[in-house]
Amino acid sequence: MYIELHASSAFSFLDGASLPEALVDRAAALGYSALALLDRDGVYGAPRFHLAAKRVGLKAIIGAELTLSGRGGRGGGAGVRGGGAGHPRGGPGVVGGGPGHPRGGAPLDRG
Repeated sequence: MYIELHASSAFSFLDGASLPEALVDRAAALGYSALALLDRDGVYGAPRFHLAAKRVGLKAIIGAELTLSGRGGRGGGAGVRGGGAGHPRGGPGVVGGGPGHPRGGAPLDRG
């Protein structure tokens, strides 16, 4: 059985075009048992994704695709943390950025 483990929503500007609810509805229509949403540099679509998945009985897997910087320029990486929606282990674990960085423009430093 196929499960998409790296879907991006419209909350990942220029990466995804569909709203989280549309992604969930399509996954349910295709018979998926689970779907992973990894928006860029944050979990912006997670609340809507979680509610939509709960509505149709789909397991919601939430993570983030992180922009990394440091030696060798910019790169990317994907990560999933916690037990899914609701972040029962203390939060999404996405850190970095802060004031002075636009949304999606606060890369993490690899050191």
